[in-house]
Amino acid sequence: MMADRCPHCGADGETWWRLPDEWLVEHQADLSEETRQIALRALELEAEATAIYFCMEENAETVYTESYFRRIARHEETHMHELERLLGVDAPEIGEVSCPEDDSEKFALIAELEELAMQNYQNGINIANEQRALDVFTAFFEVEQQHQNLAIQKQQELE
Repeated sequence: MMADRCPHCGADGETWWRLPDEWLVEHQADLSEETRQIALRALELEAEATAIYFCMEENAETVYTESYFRRIARHEETHMHELERLLGVDAPEIGEVSCPEDDSEKFALIAELEELAMQNYQNGINIANEQRALDVFTAFFEVEQQHQNLAIQKQQELE
């Protein structure tokens, strides 16, 4: 049975749901230098977003938004770990990060960060010739798009 929503971030099940054998990276993939650079940038973006979203969780204004920020942070953390496996490297260390105090501003920042990730994944989809990389970039693009849509919706609800 397929869930109608992601249990971590609330993304629509139609676009985020994939069986693990369809996208899990079990080992480092043999990537061209161009694809590798896109995946490294994606890893950097996912690590940064994870740190920022955990910061948002720590100073959320409500229990609801605290839970949302924690779930999206964990989801981005999953992307980060899958990219580590794809590349055969560790994620970059992210130092102290800051985030907005206001939940509405947090959702606006989420939409911006997800847009950056989507642009990078779209670049990867356009350039990569390796099937494993294409599968990961496509799946993550779709999830980031859902994250962005949800963030915009939540921001509008708070305004």
